[in-house]
Amino acid sequence: MRHKKVRHQRPPRQLMCAVLAAVLLWGSLSAVPLITNEVRAAAAVTQLEDLFTLRETIGSPTQVKGNQLTLARIDTLPHYVENGLTNSSVGGVITKKAIPLTADWQFTGTYQVNVPPSAASVDTGLALTLMKSPQANEGFTAAISPAVRNAEGISGEGSLLRFAYHTDFATGIYDEWDRQEIEPAAFAPQGDLIITYTAANRTLTITCAGKTMSSSIDHQGRKLEDEAYLYFWGVTHVSLDVPPAADNARVEAEFKNFGFSKYDPGFLKMQVTAPASGEVLSGQVAPGTLVRVETTVRNNFQNGAGGDPVDCHLQISALNGLDYLTGAQGQQVTVGGAVYSGDPAALIAPGGIPVTCPQAPGTKVTFLARVSSRVQGKASLTQQLTDDFFGAAKEESIQLAFAPKEPVAGDPDDPAAPCDYRMNPLGENGWYSGDRPAGLTFYPSADYDRFYVEDALLPSTNSWRDDAQTSGKSISLQAGHSDPNKPVSAIVQQQYRQDSQPPTASLTADHRGIAAADERSGLWRIQRRNTAGIFDDWQVFALQDGVGPSGQTVFLPNGIYRVLDAAGNAGGQLSVSGTRPPAVQRPDPGSVGPAGPLYDPTVSPAPAPALTVDPNTALCHDTVYEKVRQRTSRSDPPFGGHLTAAGAQQMIYYRYQITAQTQDGAISGKLVLLDGLGRDITTAGFDTAQPGRCTILYRAADSQGNTTTIQLDYQLLPSDIPVVDYPEDGVDFGPELPENAVVPPPSIQVDPDTGAQHGTLRDAVTEPVATPPLYGGHISAQTARQLLHSRYRFTSLLPDGSLTFSAVTILDERGADITATGIDTTRPGRYFLLCTATDSAGNSLTVSLAYTLKQGTITAEGETGGQGPGDAPTYKKGGSQAPNTADSAFSAPAGSCRVQFYLWLLAALAALFTVLRLCQLHGRGAARRTKTAIGATDLLFYGSVLLAAGLLLAAGICSYDLPAFLAVLTACAGGAAALAAAGRRAAGR
Repeated sequence: MRHKKVRHQRPPRQLMCAVLAAVLLWGSLSAVPLITNEVRAAAAVTQLEDLFTLRETIGSPTQVKGNQLTLARIDTLPHYVENGLTNSSVGGVITKKAIPLTADWQFTGTYQVNVPPSAASVDTGLALTLMKSPQANEGFTAAISPAVRNAEGISGEGSLLRFAYHTDFATGIYDEWDRQEIEPAAFAPQGDLIITYTAANRTLTITCAGKTMSSSIDHQGRKLEDEAYLYFWGVTHVSLDVPPAADNARVEAEFKNFGFSKYDPGFLKMQVTAPASGEVLSGQVAPGTLVRVETTVRNNFQNGAGGDPVDCHLQISALNGLDYLTGAQGQQVTVGGAVYSGDPAALIAPGGIPVTCPQAPGTKVTFLARVSSRVQGKASLTQQLTDDFFGAAKEESIQLAFAPKEPVAGDPDDPAAPCDYRMNPLGENGWYSGDRPAGLTFYPSADYDRFYVEDALLPSTNSWRDDAQTSGKSISLQAGHSDPNKPVSAIVQQQYRQDSQPPTASLTADHRGIAAADERSGLWRIQRRNTAGIFDDWQVFALQDGVGPSGQTVFLPNGIYRVLDAAGNAGGQLSVSGTRPPAVQRPDPGSVGPAGPLYDPTVSPAPAPALTVDPNTALCHDTVYEKVRQRTSRSDPPFGGHLTAAGAQQMIYYRYQITAQTQDGAISGKLVLLDGLGRDITTAGFDTAQPGRCTILYRAADSQGNTTTIQLDYQLLPSDIPVVDYPEDGVDFGPELPENAVVPPPSIQVDPDTGAQHGTLRDAVTEPVATPPLYGGHISAQTARQLLHSRYRFTSLLPDGSLTFSAVTILDERGADITATGIDTTRPGRYFLLCTATDSAGNSLTVSLAYTLKQGTITAEGETGGQGPGDAPTYKKGGSQAPNTADSAFSAPAGSCRVQFYLWLLAALAALFTVLRLCQLHGRGAARRTKTAIGATDLLFYGSVLLAAGLLLAAGICSYDLPAFLAVLTACAGGAAALAAAGRRAAGR
């Protein structure tokens, strides 16, 4: 068979599920001889949906109805797809779990294959494949091809059985090593199918149409492990010359049975013994007696002599008259003589604990329990054994009874039968607690129909509860009857203790520990929350007779903790976060060789960290951010032209000394190198022979899990001139920066005489002419300096870091120096603010900020902040105009007064229109036939011109714009008046 591709489909139903049980009951105050075992055998289940799920196919053919499967079909879309020269359909089901290859199993069913007789090329059949995983693309295949015609090298009509190893299901490539052809007459289109696996020699056998073939599943070095997923699928490829139809190729199957061949699970022995002596208990067992329950499970196939070991789970599904001990109470579960390493509570939880069900002598499982109450008649324990693959379960019941207690002669208060009451289950360490309060329930009988607690008759509910706190209390209990002629029971003294209040706990002053106290049951456990949100024991205090210490102060690593008292009450959660993350400072000068840009630790100390505390773990995390720059060139690049992870690590060591704040001082670190786009280049490294930037991330962690992350922004520049950045925390005076603003790159010139470098950085910002006016109506040289130094951060690249600044210069749009007079912020205009920073080597950078005042409202995201006299404007992020790097401090006026050109053009257009209309009127004599020569068309024209002029004026920023607008107004008004006058003159004639 061949196929091209497979697809997930919905699951079929489970084939085999059985229920097998074991129940054990005994009394708590009387003789407990073994009475009966009640066994419910496994029952066959034919539904497969819990066992299988659908796997990818070609098309969507697979349908599951009970045990009936349609695996492949070519009739209607989307059940098939056109696939080269054929229409193809492949569908199947795969087990949800891996089936063991260490035990024999058998798969039985029937098949039915329909093939159109007119097909020129057909490959149709079924297969069973053992796969390493559901996602695997290969596996061992046993196949049946009832209809193969002119396909895969077989001439004429024929059918075959074959074994193959699919190396690629996606392309249909496989390695076939064995096949057996069957004559068409001997191979019916439907029949029985049996596939058997034998674990002893790892052999798969296929039986179909009276033919049988076997093969090892380990072929030519390809070996499956001890388990595999079983994939049952059908395939059909039919040549395109056969039109799809209802009676076209179709593959169907029905499951009959699928199960282990040599498996009969059972409970060989169940008994109750004394833990100390191992003596089997069959006499009187008093309340509070500690007992061990022993259960032996085995595979009973051929009386335990010939079965396969099968992985199962054992669970206690019902427990009456017996208290299962917790881990804190000393529970010890053993499996096969070894202590079970998991949580002992798993034995009484759904699913149970893993066990192997082998041949004789089987696997013994033991656990501890305590007789907890008086039970009349019978008591029971139920155990269930379930195999891991098929889910076949067996349940067994063992019952124990007690002998009635005989009355004492001459004692009328001694009952003829014991009364039946049950105390509420105890909590931890023999205490009643807030979750498990003290109380009891009385069960009336023919002998007793009322019950007294401390001589007080129970209400009709026959229940009693006590919420009082007590370190030890004894109460008297007695049963009686409404018939005064019937005897009362003996008085029983019931002792108990109760602590329903959780312990108190608080953080120490330094937040590095917890001070806890509990005056009644005492302290028992300090627990820490793990990453999954579950509290695990961190420290357990020793108990004396179920009572812990009354108070403790414990210093702890960072984390979220809670305290439990001996009664099991849990206090609130406390976050211990007093241990700081690893500290960062500059190393001692000369202790580490230089790497990267030089620095002076007295001038440039280590940056202050930003601390965050994880609310889920209370671990502390610092982030240290620093930006460094260095000059580069092709002739003399840093790090020889290539920054490796080792070089980046050396730069970290040169700039930072990292010290753990924990007592052990242990610390670990990890470095990651990122390029300017945030991509990991730790392995590739960073090219330092050209300008660019990268980020060195170094995370140091202490033994508790607190971390410090150093984020070193390393930028390579083409020169040594001072550099400028926008402030990271925003401006504190003047318009705010646009979102994600980037400083424009400077233009650089080199002085040929001194070699000093001089750069010019051009930037731009626009503000509105506001009421009240910005900055009190005037920007002086001092205000301009404040604006520039609030907007820009200057840094020297030289080790000394020193810079000197020139006085601020203010230019108008023509380039004239108006520093002395400043800027009038009540009028639109365009100006330039200049300031120069010079380092100790004579390199300089001049910032030229084109500052525009514009009529109207400048908003960012639709909002501006209001300003009072002398206040700086405040806007939302992104509120200022984006930088225009084309602006220059020495731009020509025409470059910023373009609006006036269009206004003069509109004025000329209005005048020309007027002249043409007057000529038209005189030429046609139209004015003689009307009182006025101006019409609706003329008014529409002049109105449109004035509207356009008004819009242009609103966008203008030049002082020449207003005169040009007045010229437009004059041309339109004058033209309209001239046309009206022409009409009046004509009317006067």
